[in-house]
Amino acid sequence: MIVNKEKTEAVYFSRKKQLEVAISCGIEAIKTSRKIKVLGIVMDEKLSWDYQVLHVISKMNPLSSRLKFLRKRLSRNLVIKATTSQLFGLMCYGCHAWLGRHTRVSQLKKLNAQHYRLLRIVE
Repeated sequence: MIVNKEKTEAVYFSRKKQLEVAISCGIEAIKTSRKIKVLGIVMDEKLSWDYQVLHVISKMNPLSSRLKFLRKRLSRNLVIKATTSQLFGLMCYGCHAWLGRHTRVSQLKKLNAQHYRLLRIVE
């Protein structure tokens, strides 16, 4: 197995102040960043889920125009099924890791607001 140095990123996870850590592989430096996306879940250096919540909301935003389009052309029952399948997939992907007791109330309010906005389109 060969490590692709251009695609490799490193994040130093700590709840304390941000440290500047330099990592190298041979003569090439490994990129460090404040957040990383692993298997579709965005984690930041403080292990807060702000970026993940924003990522989920940004994926839900284009859904509203699609739901408005479907609402005009399909029965209410089919639109509800489509909405449920799309929302469930977007909001619950990896939620065992990020959605729960570690999610702040403000983050949950943002998610719920977007969720209810989309459900109101169906009605």
